[in-house]
Amino acid sequence: MRTPYTTGNDGYVNKDNPGLIHNGHIAPYQERAATQRSRIISILKNGDTLTSLDALHRLGCMRLASRISELRKKGLPVKSRFIKTEGGKQVKEYWLDCA
Repeated sequence: MRTPYTTGNDGYVNKDNPGLIHNGHIAPYQERAATQRSRIISILKNGDTLTSLDALHRLGCMRLASRISELRKKGLPVKSRFIKTEGGKQVKEYWLDCA
């Protein structure tokens, strides 16, 4: 039987995602948010773009817009625009304005 903290694609927390697990337990909110912010910064500084779906899959982050807002308040020049997915849905894409 799987415990809630094992790795899997069945809705359980991904143990390999450092933003969610700390010493075998779900990390406190502030710690997860800080980890997510630092990982988002790293991705954006590499010149990559990020959407909420990307953030969910890559970082386990379900609140990308909140993390972006926090980064903007700290002075990071994150830009955004709406894009259409292949399925026709409109999502926001974020990138770092390095200019």
